Amino acid sequence: MNVTGAPCWRPDGKEIWFTAAGTGQSVALYAVDLFGRRRLVTRSPGDLELDDISRDGRVLVAHHTTVTILAGLGPAQEKERDLSWLDNSTLADLSPDGKTVVLTEAGEGSGAAPAVYLRGTDGSPAVRLGEGTGLALSPDGKWVLGSAAPSQGKPEQLLLLPTGPGETKVLKNENLGTFGGAAWSPDGKSIIFSAQEKGHGPHIYVQDLEGGKPHPISPEGVSLTRGTSPLSPDGKLIVGIQGPGKASLYPLEGGESRPIAGLEEADMPVQWSADGRSLYVHSQPGIPNKIWL
Repeated sequence: MNVTGAPCWRPDGKEIWFTAAGTGQSVALYAVDLFGRRRLVTRSPGDLELDDISRDGRVLVAHHTTVTILAGLGPAQEKERDLSWLDNSTLADLSPDGKTVVLTEAGEGSGAAPAVYLRGTDGSPAVRLGEGTGLALSPDGKWVLGSAAPSQGKPEQLLLLPTGPGETKVLKNENLGTFGGAAWSPDGKSIIFSAQEKGHGPHIYVQDLEGGKPHPISPEGVSLTRGTSPLSPDGKLIVGIQGPGKASLYPLEGGESRPIAGLEEADMPVQWSADGRSLYVHSQPGIPNKIWL
């Protein structure tokens, strides 16, 4: 449980009140007595923040409603459209033709676990694919690669969620977790992702979907960023992040990496240009968020 706000004693000293959130829950007001017994005082839509309790027992609580939106400009559109679905929509991927987005819902609307949705940039209703966090749309548009959080002693797992009829496939693993960004090979036969082994930093891995095990193609400490398209159009190079403003190109077939020159500390690569000769990057702080080539 994640505690927020300022824990306060009840005036009679028999309880400590605090605001906190469990997994998949909004922030609510709780109390715990001196024996460690916890109780829910009150919950409301949105998040609560305990600020103080007066000597006469009055409680000062702030109420926050935070909504994360997803906006986009689709093909032949002249005005940005709100592509959000519930209350916390984040981008996972965009189809090459710009007509479909993969989004993850991880707010109150999604319930106890995040969920993956597919939505057209024309504003058509979103389709729920299943629980998990979206990572990448397959080249043929038939699958979404996602990840499922650890549960019941099982490690975090990668998922293949069908966009049409079919069943979710689990890419079981025992050694990897904390998955970062991901991409599909152009032929759809393998996936590239970053993850960590227990006790180690992240690596970039390639895995054949015909049953092969993931193998690293980068040194330790290199990751992929979620919500970006790091693979070059020809499927030969991937952009690995080493830290703020530090990124290199890693060949999927093996070989020496090549640092990307000219990045400033706040720059984050977003995707490749269509001809594979340039990268789009954005500078993280500031409004509006500027895109550079």
